Amino acid sequence: MSAVQHDKSGAPAPPTEYSPPAYALPNGFVHEPKNASELTALLTGGALNGHVLRRGDVIQLAAGAAYQGSFGFPDLGPGDDWVYIVSSRAVNLPTPGKRISDADIPNMATLKGPAEGGIAAGIDFSASHYRFVGIRFLSGRTAGETQYGIFATGYKGIDLNNAASQPAQLPKDIILDRCIVRARGGKERDNWGISMNAVGMAVLDSVIDKFQDDTTADANAIVTWMGGSRYLVQNCTLVASGENFLAGGTASRFGVAPSDFVFRNDYFYKPLSWNDHDPSYDGWLRAIKNLVELKNAKRVLIEECVFQNSWANRRSAGHKGDALVLTPRNGGGDEHGTVCVADVEIRRCMMESVGTVLRLSNADDLWKTQPLMRVWFHDNLACNVGRWTEGENAGLGLLLSFATSDKFATGSEQKASHLRFTHNTMVGGPRGHLNAYSPIFHEGVYGMITHSVFRDNIFQGSRGSWAVSGSNGPSPLVTLTTGWHVNAQFDHNAIFGEGVDGPYPPGNWTGTAMTEANIGFLAYMSNDYALSPRSLYAAGRDRCATDKKNLGVDGAVLKSVAERVAAVQSGRS
Repeated sequence: MSAVQHDKSGAPAPPTEYSPPAYALPNGFVHEPKNASELTALLTGGALNGHVLRRGDVIQLAAGAAYQGSFGFPDLGPGDDWVYIVSSRAVNLPTPGKRISDADIPNMATLKGPAEGGIAAGIDFSASHYRFVGIRFLSGRTAGETQYGIFATGYKGIDLNNAASQPAQLPKDIILDRCIVRARGGKERDNWGISMNAVGMAVLDSVIDKFQDDTTADANAIVTWMGGSRYLVQNCTLVASGENFLAGGTASRFGVAPSDFVFRNDYFYKPLSWNDHDPSYDGWLRAIKNLVELKNAKRVLIEECVFQNSWANRRSAGHKGDALVLTPRNGGGDEHGTVCVADVEIRRCMMESVGTVLRLSNADDLWKTQPLMRVWFHDNLACNVGRWTEGENAGLGLLLSFATSDKFATGSEQKASHLRFTHNTMVGGPRGHLNAYSPIFHEGVYGMITHSVFRDNIFQGSRGSWAVSGSNGPSPLVTLTTGWHVNAQFDHNAIFGEGVDGPYPPGNWTGTAMTEANIGFLAYMSNDYALSPRSLYAAGRDRCATDKKNLGVDGAVLKSVAERVAAVQSGRS
């Protein structure tokens, strides 16, 4: 085939990335509160050893000690000097760029919420320039009672009943650096770890884990919804039963979507002990939803992350074991429909042992929103998709899932547009079970997706049907041209493992004779999806990608699954 000129129109706008300053202790006074009472007094304007808290100071908390209470960090007035809240043994922590772990707990100080409920720490309205280093944030809630939140921004300090009412009240320049934000675990309900509602906020080299609920309620490691912008989550582990990260779910507080997110080298997973179909199941059925969900967010970059373990159970409330969900959702609070999901790029990531890799909706089917637009999913590996088939997992194994509605359509306003899928390798793998009907599945209203591109991918198809289809069974050609998609560009894709021959748009390699052996993987049954140099789809060969590189994903993403997961688990990749 001749080379194809890449159409760059409709590419996602990049986020304005938050660049936190390098770790450097301020030169101000070092406060050393010995207990919770002294810390509370300092944070509420009192003097400790003759000194009140000022910009440029350090609050040094005793390593190994637990300060129990709800601690509000105040607005210290104008200025951009940082206040550091550090463990007294911070020098023994991993160096910046290396993730914290439980082995570091002896060198950490702890802020623990009160037994009667309440968060451990909150940043006051308009406060700025706080950096927490080597701090554990824990729930202290009495056993059997639900905990709502541990570290909060966007509220009046520790008062979760008093949310910001204007953008100027959002805090600025807040950093959690090598911290642990941890729920109680066991059979306790802890609904969220960090509420991220700020202008300039970073979570670095940290662990946010054990957030869970056994009702249909969401439990999140990190959640954002008010608005705000410039968020960085880098080299972190996020563990939650609902959405490990959730943006939106209701109308934004100020009529604008939360924006400018960067997720880099993060590990999103759910423990197998939470899976009622796994031998390690602990017997407590949690509401499992997905690993990342964007309901209201714009300008989002997700790169070099691993998404592992997502499934469905009877408390999943319609979720399909998704790795990622992009679905504009209003929640009923915005009659003007300003809620949106737009300008999202997902690249060089791995999705492993999930029910559905990526689920997309054009718009809310209950309330007015802006349509999904400008999404680029590229250079990603998805494998062992559909690992679980029991119960609510039956019929999953979806690579891409599209749902469309025209309930609030007026002309083209609700049509998803500029969805690009390039250079991905997406397979069932040796432990996966792809959807028997169609692993790239569409449902809902025809004609609600425009300007979509599928190019230079390797897809595994369904043993019982086509790789690409939808409800009521249209062929791939119909699905991609006059069905759900309006004249999609679908070319230079290799599809193996189908049970039924096309037709597809011209310029693809398909057919029931195509198997994983025809693709030329190095070791498909060992989860090694690199292409042999002798593969027809390898760089420079007859069926290589349009940019002359390997078809499908290439490069460092194609470490073996075990190597990739081990690297991101350690926080050293």
